[in-house]
Amino acid sequence: MKTIVFIKFTPRIRTYKQALAVKKTGKYKTILVGINFNKKIFSNAFDTIIDLNPYLTPIFWYKYLSAKILKKLDSLCKKYPRLKFLEAIIEKGEKLCPNKFIKIIKKMNQKACLFHTIAEPNFLPALVMKNTTKPVIYDAYDFSGIRYGIDKLRPTEREEEKVCLENANGISMKFPQWVLDYYRNLGYKINCPVLNFIDYCLPDFFFYKNNKLKKENVHIVYAGGVNPSSAPSEYYGNNQYFDIIKKIIKQRIYFHLYIPPWQLKRHKSQYLDYYNLSEQNEYFILHSGMSQPGLQKEISQYHFGCHINDFSKTKHTKLFEKTSFGNKFSTYLEAGLPIIVADNLKLNAEWVEKYKVGFKINLQNLKELSPKLKEINYNKLKENVRIVREGPLNIYNNIDKLANFYEKIISKNQSPNQTE
Repeated sequence: MKTIVFIKFTPRIRTYKQALAVKKTGKYKTILVGINFNKKIFSNAFDTIIDLNPYLTPIFWYKYLSAKILKKLDSLCKKYPRLKFLEAIIEKGEKLCPNKFIKIIKKMNQKACLFHTIAEPNFLPALVMKNTTKPVIYDAYDFSGIRYGIDKLRPTEREEEKVCLENANGISMKFPQWVLDYYRNLGYKINCPVLNFIDYCLPDFFFYKNNKLKKENVHIVYAGGVNPSSAPSEYYGNNQYFDIIKKIIKQRIYFHLYIPPWQLKRHKSQYLDYYNLSEQNEYFILHSGMSQPGLQKEISQYHFGCHINDFSKTKHTKLFEKTSFGNKFSTYLEAGLPIIVADNLKLNAEWVEKYKVGFKINLQNLKELSPKLKEINYNKLKENVRIVREGPLNIYNNIDKLANFYEKIISKNQSPNQTE
């Protein structure tokens, strides 16, 4: 039985679903190497779990905080040359910190047939590629360079992503393959096999309620990250929902918001405008965030899930906006909910329309949401959701794509004398 080693700084539900489905094929053993995840949940998908918390927490903070310090020191050193020794200390620390992680990779190298690394951040996948003789798949949940443009990345971030894209033995992503042309046109040498593998639906998370849509009692839910209204809109405007919510509840449509627990727990004071609106207006309900699959069960009581992100004030590239495609798509389907999607999210809208599991709306015409809800055949949308999640978008019906990709990469990179 072959062993697949998954590596992710903070493993999320995409990694869980893929590993669980891969494991259930009966062909593979799965190992997780990561940090900051729910071991109880992830133990279902992995035969072995290696928690990097003792090793990687200091690496992460040292690496990313030192970059900011170095930037500050760079200007200070021009005025005070004697501070140069501090730059040398920080740079030396950056090189020494990953050593323990590298030792783990080299140990895993003896067991693994293939490493399945997931971005972001990219420094872990890059380290794996530099320190293993086994094939490595680069799973791009998002592309750092496409978010704001590679010229906006710090030099180390740009280099790490370049290492991943040019040295991976295979690339798996939820985006269409032409997205990689952004990098190829900038001179990146990307010649490995590529797999399009979206965030499919996991039957283990399925819930379904036969909710009746009453025109005067429509409940919409958004479950996902929300940035505070005070955060700079040029960087976080696409995930600021306060103004969108006000436009929707003004139409007497109920809006339920589930922000991840870690966001509210750490930054509760920054969401006072949401709390105040929830207290003042019965149509807006702010809930405590929940983990999956409890989340799917909880939100299955509503009528629609929504994915409405406004990029009009941000510095994100048009390509990032066009291809933005989070796990919410499958989460809503798992909960049995049709989806309302902003038409500027081209890739998301394409999937919603392709499978007829919801409808798109223009952000400039949000006031027309109420009339739109009166036109749709809700029962048909609900039934389409059931059919699609159990059929073409069921991860168990698609996992052979990933397993076959593994075999292709392993076979292509296996030496003549190598045995399983």
